[in-house]
Amino acid sequence: MAKHIGNLLLVLGVVIGALAAAGAKKAYRTIVLGDETAWPGEFVFRDVASPASRNVLLAREGQELSADVVALLREEGIASVRVRRPALESERFSLSDVQAVAGRVLHTPVVRAGEVDPLSPGRVVTADLVERARAAGLESLPVRAQDGSEASLSLLPAGAEIALAGERLHRAIDLPARIEGGTYLDDERIAELWAAGVDAIDVKTRVRFSLADWSDKWRFLVAVLLTIAGVAVKRRAPGVEAGEGGTPAAGGVDLAGALAELERGLAEIKARLAEIEAGELQRALDPLLAGPAYAFLEGREALRARGGIALYAAVMAPFSSAERKLHRAWSAAVDGAVEEARDCVAAALPFLRDARAALAAAG
Repeated sequence: MAKHIGNLLLVLGVVIGALAAAGAKKAYRTIVLGDETAWPGEFVFRDVASPASRNVLLAREGQELSADVVALLREEGIASVRVRRPALESERFSLSDVQAVAGRVLHTPVVRAGEVDPLSPGRVVTADLVERARAAGLESLPVRAQDGSEASLSLLPAGAEIALAGERLHRAIDLPARIEGGTYLDDERIAELWAAGVDAIDVKTRVRFSLADWSDKWRFLVAVLLTIAGVAVKRRAPGVEAGEGGTPAAGGVDLAGALAELERGLAEIKARLAEIEAGELQRALDPLLAGPAYAFLEGREALRARGGIALYAAVMAPFSSAERKLHRAWSAAVDGAVEEARDCVAAALPFLRDARAALAAAG
């Protein structure tokens, strides 16, 4: 019972801890308005509606928490609000400030002056490709019609959303080459930007961990305590207490009996091994693997409790070899390789006898 409680505590600790850790990377943080009249440099994460009517917006997504906005929120009885984390998605730096730029991640794509990126026929037209074409000054794209002819996909008006349905380019086009957003800025990339004549770039804002902003820190602490408690319970209840001659206390597994039953079953199979066929061999191995072999594995921690790591290694090393041979025999029998299955069964029996002898030698 204690073993199951320990497992339950570990599961709860891991699940709660994972959820709390994920909260440390949320794209928002919650601030309490308090007595501040304004929060300059903080921007609303999502639309804030009036508690009285969801149709009345008090603050829009991306709106700065100015004095007017804060006053309006207070009037409606709102004491806290979620703001973006980080407040701005990107920061702008001069490329000459190498220390500030190196090791950062590019936020906005940068065009490589004088270089082109050839796009081959059949390329799927995506929203990103549309924006690149618009930035290059194109008003339409040559796409493939259903009958195989060339059609024109209009990119006008600029900024309007285009409904795409898997269109593909009908012929090759050239677009200005660029360094994509999300690119890690190492020395090589910075040199490319210099070569492209770029003076300043936008890089992604670093989100630094802040314990004060981590709303789930107490939940994470509870997860740590649950995990520690689970480990402690499992250490105090190794699972099975061995008694005299390898026989466990009531409710446990009779390790010596399981090995003896497995050995008897294999000896019976080996006695008629030359005449047994693949299907029959598989059916004969099934109850042994699911019965005594599985039972022995379930109770193996009793070996450690009884004789420490030395006894555990002395018994489990030959048993593991026997188990691998038996599983290989079962797989070979399923595949119809009866000769290989017979050889594996014959090879497993000596290992099993060694494991039983090691257990018996412990007294």
